[in-house]
Amino acid sequence: MTTPALAANHPNLVAIMPPKRRLFVAITVFLLSVLTFPLIILAWPDHIRWIPLLFVIMAGWYLYLLPATVAAHRGHHQFLAIFLINLFFGFSILGYFGPLVWACTAIQPKWMARV
Repeated sequence: MTTPALAANHPNLVAIMPPKRRLFVAITVFLLSVLTFPLIILAWPDHIRWIPLLFVIMAGWYLYLLPATVAAHRGHHQFLAIFLINLFFGFSILGYFGPLVWACTAIQPKWMARV
């Protein structure tokens, strides 16, 4: 992890981002762009009424991926498992709240996670 001073002075924050977080950000941006791009095309310029729906879908994806976002932000050692369970089973109650609770559990230090 970087210190705030280093992050503030570094021109490319993605380069110093941990690999798991980079993967999560890339997949999230891809999903948001693939799912919202057709709505942007529909909304420009004749169908202005679709623009609020675009924001609702983007907010919905953020809430859907909230457990993975919490795990990525905390640097959880089981981030990939939390992300995949959340992505594929997040539509169910257990598939959403299970990874959310798991993402909030204690994080093992790096030296313990390798053993």
